[in-house]
Order: sequence, then structure tokens, then C-alpha cells
Amino acid sequence: MKRIYATLGLTLSITAGLFLMPSFAHSQAWDSVGSGTDKSVNTLYTYGTDLYAGGSFANAGGSQASRIALWDGSTWQSVASGISNAGVWSIASYNSQLYAGGLFNKAGGNTANNIAALSEGGIWTKLGTGTNLIVYAMATYNGNLYVGGGFDSAGGKHVGYIAQWDGTNWSVAGTGVNGYVQAMVVFNSSLYVGGSFDSAGGIPASGIAEWTGTKWKEVGTGVNGFVSSLVVYNNALYAGGNFTMAGGKIVNNIAEWNGAGWSALGIGTDNNVASLAVYAGNLYAGGQFITAGGVLTNHIAVWNGNNWDDLGTGTNSNVLALAVYNNTLYLGGQFDSAGGIAANHLASYYTSPTSINTVNKASINASVFPNPSNGRFFMLIDNGESIAGSEKVNVAIYNILGERVYAQSSVVNSTLTVDMTSQAAGLYIYKVVGEQNDMIACGRVVLK
Repeated sequence: MKRIYATLGLTLSITAGLFLMPSFAHSQAWDSVGSGTDKSVNTLYTYGTDLYAGGSFANAGGSQASRIALWDGSTWQSVASGISNAGVWSIASYNSQLYAGGLFNKAGGNTANNIAALSEGGIWTKLGTGTNLIVYAMATYNGNLYVGGGFDSAGGKHVGYIAQWDGTNWSVAGTGVNGYVQAMVVFNSSLYVGGSFDSAGGIPASGIAEWTGTKWKEVGTGVNGFVSSLVVYNNALYAGGNFTMAGGKIVNNIAEWNGAGWSALGIGTDNNVASLAVYAGNLYAGGQFITAGGVLTNHIAVWNGNNWDDLGTGTNSNVLALAVYNNTLYLGGQFDSAGGIAANHLASYYTSPTSINTVNKASINASVFPNPSNGRFFMLIDNGESIAGSEKVNVAIYNILGERVYAQSSVVNSTLTVDMTSQAAGLYIYKVVGEQNDMIACGRVVLK
């Protein structure tokens, strides 16, 4: 695998014993993902210790992998003899099982109409009679798996393009919506649904709607096109797709919903936003666009809360999927080049933090002791409670060049033992991110 690095400058100041770093420009690295796939990747999903890719491909890493494959960080593997027909458009997990949705009628050689579950024994199983047309999106909400797409029947029941699966049976979500569902995410205790519809539960809902578990609600006045991607970032909901307006405001293909109103992200993008992800404290967008915020970005761009920026030279065709795996951003789509290197429909992108001000999330603190140390130290991540929490966190430590030198997963209210005795004496930066890749804390570590 060929890796391209671009390391930019940094500014460091130490005043009255306080550590300040108002500017730490990011160190970037593009990489291929093995030899990639032979056709398009439509979706990416991190599950357990692996990254799953779904699409229209027949091979991954040079070996047979029909429509779905897993990447373990170094090699590609097939998934239970794969899936037949057109392909996989969505992957999710529910009740400790992996689910794949798309347009197919067999999974692992077994009949499964457009959706299937992978058992612990590695066997694909059907979900009743499945759906009558394509599945585009899945999300877990209120203990059930919600499934959306281009279908109007699930388990033989009329459903309006969205249905819920409880592990045994299919049921409706009210009267559903009146057009395709392409994206779903949970935000503020509700399920938000995006797609190409203009009504949900019989009420106006243009391109996006909120499902409370019992009723449908509009999201402002919605958008004037369709929504194909949704993500939560910095306590707000972000929607991407093909639209010029949201809530009556000009936004251009991407917009923020804060629970009360819509707002633009600069001047947006010049074409469809197909995928969104949160990585290293920033929002990443992929799609058909060439520019974002007026900047030439080539199908992939990053929003830092104020401005758009490119990721080097981007990709040479559409980015359809984004996911974070092993503290690295992975891209899937229709491209065969990323960052100037060969990357067949898949690529990875790594960046160091763009800012290293000492920060702690309101409810969670991170502390390092002893600090300075001889290279062996402890990191306590706590929320003030006496028992271990279930919230997972990822810890990464960077050297002064922005290169990651340590990475480890942990949970809240636990003490992490860190051994950096192999590293040179000097100043290092730690960063702690949560399960949604939201920044929890960052600060300094000094090795003497």
C-alpha cells in the first residue's frame, strides 16, 4: 500500500506555565485499502473489530467477495459466501447481529428478499418475507431495527417505505412516508428520516421527517429536494442531499438543524452530498460535488464548524460512503484514485487533530498522572461517578509533528495504563473522542 503524507506547519506558545496551541495544522495521509474492490462501494460500517463494505462488487482484495466484504485492518475477507444480484446499500447491527440491506433475493445461497441477518454461526438468514423492493437505510431506535428504502411492503404488510423489525416480526411506523427513504439517524430521542418524499404520517414533510415512536412530525419546512445522508455533529443534526433550500434558507445541498431551525454551512456544495461522517472533531462530507464553500475539493470535504477545506486532491469520482475505523476515515464510492494514489473504490484518510487546546467535555474529564513522566503514566477518564461506565472512548496521542504514536480504546470511569517508553522525551498531545467521534478532551503529555 502506498501512503502519501502532507505535514503542515504549527504554532506553539507556552505562557506562564500554561499550555496553549491555538494552531496545529493537520498532518494528512491518504492510503489505499488493500487492492480495493472491482466495482462500486455503496456503504461502509464499523462492527466489532472490522470494517464492512457493501456494494455492487464481486471481488475485494483480489478474492471473491460477493457484494459484501470485511476489512480487518490488513486483509479483505468474504462474508459467509456473500449476497447475490444488484448489491448491498446499507449495513447495520441489531441485537448483536449484522444486517445487510439492498436489492437482492439471496444471501449466502438462502432466500432473503432485500434484507438479511448474519447469525453468530456465519449463516445468512431472512427476516420473514423481507421487503418487496430495495433497502437503502437502517437504524436502531427504541429497541427495534428500522428499515427504509423504495419498498411499500415488509413481511407482507403495507408499510409506506419504512418499517420496523423487532427480531421476529415486521410492523409499521404509523402510515410511513410517501416516497423513498434514503437515510436515518437518531437525534434528540427521535428517529429522523431523510429521502425523496413530501409527506409523513399524512402531514407535510419535505425530504425529511421526525418519528417520535408514536407519531410523525415535520422538521421545519424541510428541504426543496431530497435528503440522502444524515449525521449528528456537535449536538446538531446535519442533512446532506440534493437541495438548494432548507427551512426557506439557501443552503446548497447540506444544512444544519439545531432542533428549532435550519442554517447553512457557508455556501454549501455545488452538487449532491451523498455521505456524512464525524471524524477527528470535524464534519466530513462526500458526494458528487467538486467544490465546497467555493473551495475545489473533488468529492470529499471537511467542515470545521466555520469553514470548508479540501482533503488534498480528493478523489476522481463520487464518494458514496464514509465511516470511521481504527481512528481513520474510510471512503467508499465510484473512484479509482484518492489523494493522487491508486485506490479502487476504497481509500483511507488519516489526519492529526486540527487544534489541541486543553478541553474537557462538560460531563466527562480526562486527567494524566504523573505528568511529566518517564513514559509510563495513567489516564483517568471519568464523569464523577464511582462505577465504570458503558460509554466507549478512543484515546490517541500525537507527537509535535502531528503523527499519531499511540491509540487505545477504553470506557468512561476507567484508568488506562499507557506505555510510551519507546518514544523520545518531549511534548505530546492526547485526544479523547466518544462513540460518535465527538471530542471529549484533549491536552498535553510531557515525557522526560
